[in-house]
Amino acid sequence: MSRRTLFAYFPTKEDLVLHRFADHESEAARIVRARAAGQQPLDALREAMLDALARRDPNTGLNDTPEIVAFMRMVFGTESLAARLTRYTARGIEALDEALRETGVDPLTAHLAAAQVIVVQRQLAVMNYEALADGGSADDRYPEAVRAARQAFDLLDGGLGVQLKNA
Repeated sequence: MSRRTLFAYFPTKEDLVLHRFADHESEAARIVRARAAGQQPLDALREAMLDALARRDPNTGLNDTPEIVAFMRMVFGTESLAARLTRYTARGIEALDEALRETGVDPLTAHLAAAQVIVVQRQLAVMNYEALADGGSADDRYPEAVRAARQAFDLLDGGLGVQLKNA
């Protein structure tokens, strides 16, 4: 592949490294759009998070495969990569914002809810990664990761759930 072709797909070196995150930046929006009839958006997102933890999805930070831990160490240990990751987070917020608006949620609530959900998901993943980077195993971390995810979504539901219940 030529350099020109490569950078047509990946505008920066950081994008080349972080393409795994780009593949998931609209995942929350897809979950909201694909949820079962009558299922609330937060319930669908909570269920998807718990399922991803059970599968040890690398995006949850709960994957202790040496290659994944090394990749995450590189991402969080490299300032330019960590900074670029914020761009993917912002795109995830935009995508979820749009999906929530499509359900009839007012624009302000949709935007604020999207920002909160995406940041909570990212922070849960970072907490899981940090526990594994310190030498913990995914299996040992799993109960705490599930507890933290449930608590985080309970907190979101307590504040946002009332606003999103009609979606």
